[in-house]
Amino acid sequence: MRVKIINVVPNDDYTLLLKFTNGEVRIYDMKDSLFGVFEILKDINKFREVFIDENGNIAWDRDNNIDSNIHWNNRIDICKDAIFLESKHNDIVLNIAFSLKKYFKGGKCKVSTEQIEVIFDENIKYKPNIL
Repeated sequence: MRVKIINVVPNDDYTLLLKFTNGEVRIYDMKDSLFGVFEILKDINKFREVFIDENGNIAWDRDNNIDSNIHWNNRIDICKDAIFLESKHNDIVLNIAFSLKKYFKGGKCKVSTEQIEVIFDENIKYKPNIL
């Protein structure tokens, strides 16, 4: 089974925070790709309009008033497979997990890129929503 993108969050540094069906949270950096067809994304407001299209790819519509299903050249997209292969693990999530584990020595901290859960005791649990 191939992994699919289930969530995308644009960041102001022209990176995309991505969550995949296998639970991985990754970062895709577009800073060096903002030329050619992607030059329009230098406008941070346009970059923030990113979405997952009907094929599971990361996409933007150049003009939101034009139906990209009719006018295919209105859509800019990046293949989901390329996104997965070229993205990097989200070290921020791992750093948070390891910091929590050190801080809460008496508790249990599950470290993964999918979620962080701190168990203080069987009645008190903390699970931040990372993505």
